[in-house]
Amino acid sequence: MVYLANALLLGLARRINQELNIPVVCALQDEDTWLDVMRPEYQAETWRIIQEQAAEIDAFIAVSRYYADIMQPRIKIPGEKMHIIHIGINLDGYETSSLPFNPPVIGFFSQLCEYYGLDILVDAFIKLKSDRQLKDLKLFITGGMTKDNQKYVHGLQKSSPEKAI
Repeated sequence: MVYLANALLLGLARRINQELNIPVVCALQDEDTWLDVMRPEYQAETWRIIQEQAAEIDAFIAVSRYYADIMQPRIKIPGEKMHIIHIGINLDGYETSSLPFNPPVIGFFSQLCEYYGLDILVDAFIKLKSDRQLKDLKLFITGGMTKDNQKYVHGLQKSSPEKAI
C-alpha cells in the first residue's frame, strides 16, 4: 500500500497503480483551507482536477466525521472509500514526563490562521500572563501559514506583550 499524505498528491496515484499495482490510500486534512484561498479560476480548476484524480484512490482517510462530511461530496468520494481515523497518540506504556511545569507552557500546533482561533488563543494568553502567578507563562506557536495569513500573524505578534510570543 502507498499512503499519500493529502489530496494535493492525487496526481501520483495513477502512475503508482500502473507501476506497482498496489492500493493507494489518501489522507484528507485541511485541503479546503489551502485551496479555498486561491483565486476563483484556479480554485475551481484545482477542485475539478482533484475530483477527477480521486477515482484513482482505493481509500480515503479523514481525520474526523466532520471533515469527511465536507470532503466526500466536494470531491465525490463513494461512501465505501471513505474511512475515519481520528488524530491522536496512544499513550499506553508511556509515563508522565519528569520535566518541571515551571515555567508553564501553552503550545499551538496548527495552521496559523484566524479560522483555527489563533487570535483567541493569543488574547487568552495575554490575559493569563497579566496574572502575577503566570508572569513567566510561555506560548509556543508553530504550523503552516499561507501568504494571506502573514499579515494576520504579524498583527498578533505586535499585539502581544514584549517577546511574549
